[in-house]
Amino acid sequence: MTDLETLAAEWSVQKAREKDAAYARRNIEDRIASLLEVPKDFTGTKHFGNVKVVGKMTKKVDADKVAEIAMTHGLHEEANRCFRFKAEVISKEEMNPAFNDAIETKPARLSITVEDKK
Repeated sequence: MTDLETLAAEWSVQKAREKDAAYARRNIEDRIASLLEVPKDFTGTKHFGNVKVVGKMTKKVDADKVAEIAMTHGLHEEANRCFRFKAEVISKEEMNPAFNDAIETKPARLSITVEDKK
């Protein structure tokens, strides 16, 4: 077995352990929440002995809808006060080089996948 084959096999083992551990941990967390009768929509922090439970609400914003509402109702200032609009590159086509100074390009973490041999 080559070094690459050995590392790929070890990667597969650890990836499976990681997935199983995350599933088991989340299952235990759900059982703790049930035992403590913590409602699903709980927000805040509670301590139960050495167990700390933190609940938060997540919000997903439809930026296009916010822009439409702001434009329709003249709420540009309020939209800018209440929302942060993050610019991101959405086009894979060539763009005007004038935008180059506004874009930082750097390598992302490598994604490595070991495919099962079938």
